Amino acid sequence: MLEREGYKCKTALVSETLELPADDAIDLVLLDYRLNSSLTAVQVAEEVKKAFPHVPIIVLSELQWMPDDIRPYAAGFVHKGEPKRMLDTIANVLQKRAVRVS
Repeated sequence: MLEREGYKCKTALVSETLELPADDAIDLVLLDYRLNSSLTAVQVAEEVKKAFPHVPIIVLSELQWMPDDIRPYAAGFVHKGEPKRMLDTIANVLQKRAVRVS
């Protein structure tokens, strides 16, 4: 869906460890709160922030609210099943980031 909207997407592999893309051409991270791995979303967010400290993270979850443990890392929160809101949130976060960078 994101690629259909014109976004270039990269996938980070999450299993027993986290394998992030090797370059720093990352503008935003969309992180599923419920990972099927031994790592939690909070652990992944911590690693992302170490590798890419200025990259915003949007948390995607089936929960109706943002869990407190991920809040310090999140630039936004989207409930799964709301594709329009997800796209709007991504656009807004990227727009704010572009203003801060320029």
